[in-house]
Amino acid sequence: MKPAGKLTLRFVSYFIIFYLLIISGFIMSLVFFAIFINDRVGDNIHVMSSFEIEDDAVVEKGESIKIADYLVKRAEENAGQLYLFDQSMTIVDYTGERCELCGMPDSEIFALKQPGMHTWELPKNYLLFLPISPVQPLFEEALDNWLATGAISEVTLQRLKEHKASVEIYDTEWNRTDIVGKRYEELKKPQLVEEKYDIFEHEELKQSTTLADDSTFVVRMPNPSYKPFEEPFNKAMILFVSIFFGGHIILLLGVIFLSISISRQFVRPLVYVISRIERLTQFDYSDISDKKIHHKKTGKLKRKF
Repeated sequence: MKPAGKLTLRFVSYFIIFYLLIISGFIMSLVFFAIFINDRVGDNIHVMSSFEIEDDAVVEKGESIKIADYLVKRAEENAGQLYLFDQSMTIVDYTGERCELCGMPDSEIFALKQPGMHTWELPKNYLLFLPISPVQPLFEEALDNWLATGAISEVTLQRLKEHKASVEIYDTEWNRTDIVGKRYEELKKPQLVEEKYDIFEHEELKQSTTLADDSTFVVRMPNPSYKPFEEPFNKAMILFVSIFFGGHIILLLGVIFLSISISRQFVRPLVYVISRIERLTQFDYSDISDKKIHHKKTGKLKRKF
């Protein structure tokens, strides 16, 4: 290849590398953003579509049919159970330790109206998600104690402490009259209104009922599945911007040093040649001993000259 062609190829390669570094920096920023978000935000099972899971939701091994492992994990993360039904409403498989719907007639299953229930239609089966609130067992146990004795037993109290839960009684004027377990800020009445079910967005889980004297019995506890989207998203955006602009600052410094290198490699010899031509135009034919362009040992011109 001719020297001019080599020089052109070198400059083109510089620009290609520069362009590739910009693209790779952007991709790396997106990868770090996705990893950060994925580790800190819950995988909401309610946004899952039938089309998304129809090919791999069910694992068939001979005559046995099982729910795929990734759905088992997803149901557990969302604090609930998945039930796999065939077209005759027979339960083929379920997740969790206990089958809550086994033995229930179809009419009772149809009548279920639990917040957060969700169904998906598959090619040969149907999938049902049944949320099981972590506060529900504590609520039922504490309520049984209260209705039977007007107090909370030591066993139930120990369970409340383990879950950092509390039992609270509010009178008809909504004054808190009794607290058993961990003390939290007093609830406002509208806070007991049922919201759209999203296990990851609620910092606290609550369940309540009205007693015979019209007072309100409440059990509340911290949500073990609390993974709000907004806070991790804001942190991830800061991380994305930091990596993006930090990478571009490093790239800018690299471009500056590369420009200096190119200047020393190509521009300086051209300036030297032009200066020699100017001397010749002034009829100056004297010899010049320039140590900057000759090797000290050999006396030959340096490579860039």
